[in-house]
Amino acid sequence: MPAQDLQDRLASSAAAHGVPGAVLAVHAAGRVHEFACGLANVATGVAATPDTLFQVGSVTKVFTATLVTQLAEAGLVDLDAPIDKYLPNFPAPLSNSPPSLRHLLSHQSGLDEAMGDFADRGQESIANVVARIDEIGSIFPPGAHYSYSNTGYVVAGHILQVLTGRPWHCLIRERVWHPLGIDDAFVLPEHALRFRVAAGHIVDPATNAAQLAPYMFAPRSGAPAGSITGMTASGLLRFARLFFDRSDGPNSVLSRNAISMMVTPQADLSGQQGYAAWGLGLSLEDWGQARVVGHDGGTIGFQSFFRMVPDRACAVALLTNGGDADRLYRDLVPEILQQICGIRAPQAPAGDGKAGMTPSQLVGTYRSNAYTLCVSEEEASLRGTFTSGLGGDPTGFALRPFAERVFAAEPPTLPFASQFTVLETGDDGRALFIRTNGGRAARRTEGQGSA
Repeated sequence: MPAQDLQDRLASSAAAHGVPGAVLAVHAAGRVHEFACGLANVATGVAATPDTLFQVGSVTKVFTATLVTQLAEAGLVDLDAPIDKYLPNFPAPLSNSPPSLRHLLSHQSGLDEAMGDFADRGQESIANVVARIDEIGSIFPPGAHYSYSNTGYVVAGHILQVLTGRPWHCLIRERVWHPLGIDDAFVLPEHALRFRVAAGHIVDPATNAAQLAPYMFAPRSGAPAGSITGMTASGLLRFARLFFDRSDGPNSVLSRNAISMMVTPQADLSGQQGYAAWGLGLSLEDWGQARVVGHDGGTIGFQSFFRMVPDRACAVALLTNGGDADRLYRDLVPEILQQICGIRAPQAPAGDGKAGMTPSQLVGTYRSNAYTLCVSEEEASLRGTFTSGLGGDPTGFALRPFAERVFAAEPPTLPFASQFTVLETGDDGRALFIRTNGGRAARRTEGQGSA
């Protein structure tokens, strides 16, 4: 696709989907191409440019996993040892031992989400979250299932601090960004003042127009999971080159073996969430003959998308600050990867409408800190009521069998809770654990569908 055509497509699609500003960077044939459109801040009218920093959210987890993998390569941590080896007295309420670092990085720890008021912005804020693990709790024993967990990455970040004696925000700069020449990035809010920085936006329900998000940064306590990090799209592509070059030189951030560790499947998702599997800090997708790896991210008013195709030396980073960024991604990124890599995005799986379960086996209440789902049976049909752990009004919908052990919400009002997969059943066939298409699991706590 010619550069001007791609610039025009970015601008028109962003406008169509209400995205105030976006930056796109593409690595192909050894070169980086950058594009930008719209506004970095609708209140000030400052334009989004290729050197504008956007919050990248959970893409940060790739860097936290990189730091852990570096220590594993150096023999300073054992990825498979229970983490009470590094954090004595770490609780294990549902098993005989706590999770391992491998469990944390592949979202198999079972740790629930920290949904409380963690507004502490001091240097000890990460440690303070870890001190509340008993209160946060677990959904299932380590290794039993996959459930996306920010808490797991906060714990991993704290272990890094304990083992190195350095704050996490220093480690990411010293051991990942600086060696790669990534200087246009920040992990502390006060460092954002050095750069041209985008603001996050939400939709004003009265006017349907973009307005500034109510706050600029999430608490520092979640930093290793992605609550603060700001970067340029081209900065992400400088990191991506690690996966193309695979150099074992003295200044290499990751060895070939370390990269292989990160892209080796750890959790089989079998197409759920759109992914084939999860590695160490990376989603793994099969696009025909090529493996696409990466991560998405989101904080309030921001969404980011990062994809690498290591075998083809191609990568794409798309950063946005509001609007329907998922549609913008779908408009652009699959076609870009098809053109520069010769690969096609897999089709979404088509269900056969057979879940292999009776309605009564799903009826019940499922809870985690992130959400509560109440399933009831009304006139031989299933109804679901979803309540976010962040608050707000419950959302109701019909639940229809979609595929084996999968139920779909109709209408699909909630993007990250439009499908529910049964992960495990009891001897009576009743669901014990479910997971949303957003990747988070919940445990059955009540047998009836009442709230």
